[in-house]
Amino acid sequence: MTLNQILSVPLVNGRSSSWAWLAKSVSYLVVCVSLVPFSSSSASAYHPPLYGLESGKVPDCPIAQAKTNFDLSQFLGDWYVLAYEYPKKMRLKDLSCVGLHFSMAGFGDIQSNFTFRFPAKTGFFYHVPTFSIVSQVKTSLWETQFVGVELISSIVETDYQNWAVLVQCRESGGGSDPKFLSTRILSRARTLSTEHFMEVQAAIEKVGASADFRYPVVQDECEELDSA
Repeated sequence: MTLNQILSVPLVNGRSSSWAWLAKSVSYLVVCVSLVPFSSSSASAYHPPLYGLESGKVPDCPIAQAKTNFDLSQFLGDWYVLAYEYPKKMRLKDLSCVGLHFSMAGFGDIQSNFTFRFPAKTGFFYHVPTFSIVSQVKTSLWETQFVGVELISSIVETDYQNWAVLVQCRESGGGSDPKFLSTRILSRARTLSTEHFMEVQAAIEKVGASADFRYPVVQDECEELDSA
């Protein structure tokens, strides 16, 4: 379901809130989960993210540390987002089952189908496509324009079959270095073994992309995401 189809869907679970509330909430979620992390809970109401609650050290954007000899064809396909790391404490509730499907949209272009469930456990699945330009210098670097923001995605490490670490940054303009936004832990399955998780952590630490606040994503009861 795309955002353009929102108005054709009935209210979720007989919520008393207006449809405008739901549409606005979904729009918030698309922006927030694409640019910032979230924590899922069973809260019954949606709360927009709160910025500046607490801040930590902001890592540098690891553009130079993007994976070398990256095999884009092996990376394509389905991934679960198991966690975000962010340099600020955030709050965003009532969301689960976040996934990404990467495919080639044309020469040098990547299509990313972003999937999430809202409200968590009981809501609809939404599918939002974005398109990225692959760097000609390093195929592990992608440029994306999303809701007026210029983003850089850096795949810093992956074993292709089990896990990947994707760091997202924002272009600052004026010749300034890109600004770190978040680190995403991706997995081909809903969970990672302890061994693979240790490999992920080592990869994050190696490129200096560890942020102070980690937000796990609830991935249970997400069968529909497997076939999305």
